[in-house]
Amino acid sequence: MPHQVPLNQRLWQLVITQAKTRFATYPSPAASHWVHSEYQKKGGQFKEVSDETRRQEILARQFLKKRHERLAAKAKEKSEHKSDKKKDKK
Repeated sequence: MPHQVPLNQRLWQLVITQAKTRFATYPSPAASHWVHSEYQKKGGQFKEVSDETRRQEILARQFLKKRHERLAAKAKEKSEHKSDKKKDKK
């Protein structure tokens, strides 16, 4: 079954932020319906995405997130290693 994905992520996030202040419980069916209709009222459009494509996009995002975390950890380790060398020289 295909899913609808918002094309304008900035507008989508803006409408979600508005919904979080407007509704006591978010997410809820009422809030989700409101977000969908408000997004469309403000000119937002959706694209149909198959389950397989959606799954691949999620896996790609997870991969990139883990990669970013590994690179950040390496950079932190490298900077700590440099600071240890400076302490040893003094």
